Amino acid sequence: MTVKDTPSVPMAFWLVPCAPDLAPLQALIDALAQRTGGPRFEPHVTVHVGQLDEHDDADALLRRLCAAHLPITLHAGATGHSGEYFKTLFVHMRGEGVVELNRALRAGLRQQSDYVLAPHLSLLYHEHQEEAARAALAATYSLDGRSIRFDTLVAVKPAAGFESLARVEGWDTSLRCCGAPQ
Repeated sequence: MTVKDTPSVPMAFWLVPCAPDLAPLQALIDALAQRTGGPRFEPHVTVHVGQLDEHDDADALLRRLCAAHLPITLHAGATGHSGEYFKTLFVHMRGEGVVELNRALRAGLRQQSDYVLAPHLSLLYHEHQEEAARAALAATYSLDGRSIRFDTLVAVKPAAGFESLARVEGWDTSLRCCGAPQ
């Protein structure tokens, strides 16, 4: 599938964990969403956010990047929290592979963005979570020291009827590519 509906489309690129890590992370995200009233979403690390130019072929780019860069192993650090919606509760991630993938992705896009890579795996999105509650959750849910393998790259665009990526229910995550197992 090639995204060419408009001259420029908002696009995010995610790494999604391999099957052994995916299920427990999804269960944790779902439990936190149910407990707090936040939305459910797929476990991921955002690699880049920007605009897809009408001449960019997201499918070809994904296939090329998957073949060259996946799978990637990232290492979990401390659990953090913030008042920012998309970082209500998150785990810092580190690994040179995500930096290299970010560079390759940026090089493959015609339009540049000011996105600053800060690898993290979100556990909760919430608009009105109090700081004390966020801090308590961060102290409760630790993945520190875990290695997590990622084998899928996803191009996230606005779903039909949406113009931005600001709302979880407005995400189209159907364009994805799995890397070869190693």
